[in-house]
Amino acid sequence: MQEIELKFLEINKEALVKKLTVKKAKKTFEGLMKVAYFDQADGRIKKADELFRLRDIGNGQVEITYKANPRIKDGCKVYDESEVLSENFELLCQILIKAGLKRTIYYEKKRLQYEYDGVKFEIDEHPRIPVFVELEIKNSQKLDQIIKEFDLGEYETSNLSIAKLVATKYKKVKLNGLKFNKKIAKTNFIQ
Repeated sequence: MQEIELKFLEINKEALVKKLTVKKAKKTFEGLMKVAYFDQADGRIKKADELFRLRDIGNGQVEITYKANPRIKDGCKVYDESEVLSENFELLCQILIKAGLKRTIYYEKKRLQYEYDGVKFEIDEHPRIPVFVELEIKNSQKLDQIIKEFDLGEYETSNLSIAKLVATKYKKVKLNGLKFNKKIAKTNFIQ
């Protein structure tokens, strides 16, 4: 499956959530996510600008994702993405390490996710990084409509991965090991 993404940085979260609510967008997730990236010992996944990730999305669910063939199209980041759901984040991490992969990055984030008119709005909060929203869209032509409809044109955009964004824009922050001080108990996968 092809994934098209674009981030809008340092957004006004409350204003965006209000607009999503007024437009009757469907809230599909709210909670803490644990994220771990893995690579071969020689770093070939990162060198190819690809990504192999486990993401604990709460309720015992874990996304296993591989993103390949990265490219930029109409200013958006585009990947060929393969993803499957599983369970038990810690056990999956152990299995991958025993299989010879290295865990290269681990971090936590709070996510609030909505769907509206076929577009995913993923509002992410990380410790020490301003809030941003990543739009996940089916085709880049819809992007202009969504930008106007939700007044996103005033915000800086980025098609970088979170790792590259942190390394270039938030240089004093190290993504690996980024965690919230308090554990967030509430994680809701809304169906």
